[in-house]
Amino acid sequence: MLFGANASGKSNVLKALSFLSWFVRESFRAAPESWMPYQRFNDENSRDLPTHLAVHFAGPADLQRANEPDVAQCRYAYEVSLGGPGNQPPRVVSEVLKYWPAHAGRQVRLFERDEKGAVGAGKEFGLSGFRQALEKVLRPNASVVSTLTQLKHPQIDDAAVLAHLTGTETGKARKDKEQDFTMGVYPLLSDETCWFVAADFDKADWNAHDCRRQQKQPRMVFGEVVVSVE
Repeated sequence: MLFGANASGKSNVLKALSFLSWFVRESFRAAPESWMPYQRFNDENSRDLPTHLAVHFAGPADLQRANEPDVAQCRYAYEVSLGGPGNQPPRVVSEVLKYWPAHAGRQVRLFERDEKGAVGAGKEFGLSGFRQALEKVLRPNASVVSTLTQLKHPQIDDAAVLAHLTGTETGKARKDKEQDFTMGVYPLLSDETCWFVAADFDKADWNAHDCRRQQKQPRMVFGEVVVSVE
């Protein structure tokens, strides 16, 4: 509980926690270059200074057992700094998640992001396989956690891929009825758009050479197109 006199800052604490909750979970959904839902101090000395937020909480000491109810807990810290010119949408200056598992006997960095958007991660976090995709889609106004959630980190299994390809999944949320499902589509072009080219290679006389030859064709017709033949 928070106790304090009127105008002592209690509401600001709640606003900061609300913003962090939105930023960590949902900021990837915001439009590129949009303003984040927070306000800087509105004076000449503070307007261009970064805003630093940090929260400490308890979480699983063993990330491999994170979903188990009896897993041991340890201290975590999440910190983010937001900055940039006061007359422009703020951007992430730094972002870090770390924890203190008992087996390590020290602070362990899970991931850390710098002002240029480069993300480094410890082996415990398991960024391998997601690094290139993360570099393509990570935005200055979105958190690493929210972006990795869209990339389905760290649980992409055969069932998820099948659900993505068929467009449906079976979920308990709808009493085991099929529901719409997609793993994600991410704009890869400079103007935040994508080209989609669909082709069926299912005739008996199609072979791998024909597929590779057709894969080159969209680049000739549409220009900058990312093409994948599965």
